[in-house]
Amino acid sequence: MPIAFGNMSILGLPANYHHRTARIYTDFSLLTSAPELTEEVAIVFNTLTGLAGYPGLKKLMVAPFDLSERLIKLIERETRPRPSGETGAHYCQTEFRR
Repeated sequence: MPIAFGNMSILGLPANYHHRTARIYTDFSLLTSAPELTEEVAIVFNTLTGLAGYPGLKKLMVAPFDLSERLIKLIERETRPRPSGETGAHYCQTEFRR
């Protein structure tokens, strides 16, 4: 995932090149210069390299720090009954390891 700190651009590239597992799932790629995302990516890299602690983020959810907890809260929010009686559905394929 290259990061250019001049204009704060980030690019996440797929890392799944195995011919069998690539058919099962795909990675997410993003090219952006949105400051709210690029700043958080820089924080993640500083955390992972040990240069800083994990402060919690607004846009990104990062395993093992807060991904599980925040994702479960989002799913619970989406599955609450609506006042109008609307029903909904969602599909989420994940692999949680605790």
